[in-house]
Amino acid sequence: MKPTITFLLPSHSKYPVGGFKVVYEYANRFVSEGYDIRIVLPATVFFNGENFINKFKSALRYVYYKANNQYTPYHWFDLDKKVKIFWVPSLDQKHIPNSDVIVATSAETAERLDNLAFSGKKIYFIQGYETWCNGEERFLETLDLGLTKIVVSPHLLKVVESRGQKAELILNGFDFNYFKKTIDVEDRYKYQIAMLFHLSSAKGCDDGLKSLEIVRDKFPLLKASFFGYPERPKNLPSWIKYIQTPDKDLHNKIYNEAAIFIGTSHSEGWGLTVGEAMICGCAVACTNIEGYNIMAKNEDTALLSEPGDFQLMAENIIRLIDNDKIRYQIAKNGSTNIQKYKWDESYNIFKKTVKIK
Repeated sequence: MKPTITFLLPSHSKYPVGGFKVVYEYANRFVSEGYDIRIVLPATVFFNGENFINKFKSALRYVYYKANNQYTPYHWFDLDKKVKIFWVPSLDQKHIPNSDVIVATSAETAERLDNLAFSGKKIYFIQGYETWCNGEERFLETLDLGLTKIVVSPHLLKVVESRGQKAELILNGFDFNYFKKTIDVEDRYKYQIAMLFHLSSAKGCDDGLKSLEIVRDKFPLLKASFFGYPERPKNLPSWIKYIQTPDKDLHNKIYNEAAIFIGTSHSEGWGLTVGEAMICGCAVACTNIEGYNIMAKNEDTALLSEPGDFQLMAENIIRLIDNDKIRYQIAKNGSTNIQKYKWDESYNIFKKTVKIK
């Protein structure tokens, strides 16, 4: 009989979330091989640690989403229906099914898992430098927990090792069945830009907008398509097209129509959108951060600028527009290099790391 594996997520999500998507990719592969896979989605992680008002909100959230069955990700990710989803009030032990392997997928779920009494193997799947929830010090303290650790990038591996701990590096893969190049790089409108929009300041979207305004001053024919889960920002210029939560076909269309994709983040565990854009044949201009640098090599697969340096990013975009040869080469190099990041290979390493046969 195949082992049971439970993934603990910090919440549900109505919209695409990169870290959740990675977990669902692994879940699909495990369940396709006959493993009993459970995903636990809590209304809150630490119910007993909250004040009265937050407890009340958490309880309402649990009842509301339970009644409307709106906690599942099926509308934005093709999760295999054989994967069992548990929508629970909290990550208290009584709500979590006993399993052979339990995987914490964030800093707060790692804290919770460390305090749970389970006989199964406990894994801490580290996907980012998670300072946004409980601060940097508390995140770093989770790296000292006695859990088997897996990281998704060399940078995160260095952080874990700096604490005197060990971790297995497993680079994420990309879905080459979902994302495809359908328009040759030479056939694209060179003034067409694509960018992910996000409300978090860590994504640097304001920097991207400033860069594009500079570029548009030089090239009035510039066009841009932004996509993301929020509603269209009220302050977004009318010349920028905005697509909220695009489906598969529209998502591919955005990438394939763009000659250039810009990645503006100040921090990423793994830059999914940069890799997706490369698959679809975009020339990439992005920030020089660890989560992008796995796949974005300056003057080879991308043109890099420091986080927040919107002037240099604008200059890089202008350079890609001005020089067809460089734009074509950056796009083709990126498209070729990204092919080595395959989910099946990541999955096989994951199985070996948690010693699942």
